[in-house]
Amino acid sequence: MGIKSILWIEDDAFNELGKLATPVYYEGEYDLQFAVTVTEAFNKLRETEYDAVVVDVRLPPGDDPRWIKIYYKAAADNKAARLGVRLLQSLLGRDKDWTSSLPLAARDPKLYGVLSMDSWEDIRADLEPVGVTLYRNKNEGSDVLLTIIQDILSARNGGGDYVS
Repeated sequence: MGIKSILWIEDDAFNELGKLATPVYYEGEYDLQFAVTVTEAFNKLRETEYDAVVVDVRLPPGDDPRWIKIYYKAAADNKAARLGVRLLQSLLGRDKDWTSSLPLAARDPKLYGVLSMDSWEDIRADLEPVGVTLYRNKNEGSDVLLTIIQDILSARNGGGDYVS
């Protein structure tokens, strides 16, 4: 089986490291990598194949002009812009400008889960059409990051979808 490569796209990952990542490290089965902006996340997904990707909804754009433009159209506010949702729509949609440089593995909706303070009901209509159905709320407890990683890996192995 080996170590699973995990990308956590979370602008506050380093502040949440002690609380949310400790159970992941303790498990000893995962190589947890981070992206703190949408630009960084997109670049990592283009360069590296992951076993699971956990995405926050509220993310800053980074330095890619395309993401900056989307961000400022939404009043330069992480909550309003919901760039994590827009990232998933771009990765899993039919927009060839975004997806042409991605490996096929990065275009699989079962690769992704959302870990956010935003409620599933607030983002569901935007994510279900592109196939993302795995969601966990950050307030579920200190092992919620580990739980969603396990949910994603289970779904990829035919274990079904989870919304909590």
